[in-house]
Amino acid sequence: MSIIEDAHEMQARIDLEVRQRRIADEIEQRSSSNAPGFRIRLWEKRHQLALPLSAAHPLIDVIATATDLTRKEVEEEMQKRGIARAQREAERAAAAK
Repeated sequence: MSIIEDAHEMQARIDLEVRQRRIADEIEQRSSSNAPGFRIRLWEKRHQLALPLSAAHPLIDVIATATDLTRKEVEEEMQKRGIARAQREAERAAAAK
């Protein structure tokens, strides 16, 4: 086998592993055995995007569909994150005094 054939074979193996990882991630992202927050974090990681802050954002429906969640479940996760963000900000403000 030549170096070129070895390189092609190695690249084919890498490509296969990447495809398999993407498929596994998509299955996990849609799995009802995973919590909505986990599924949304997987979506965010796969797409390198953050969950929008506005419930009116068009990505909310895209995320809901991609994670097999309802729009309400995505909005509930948004609300949880908003509460957590507000708590962190309040703690920082109190610490700064």
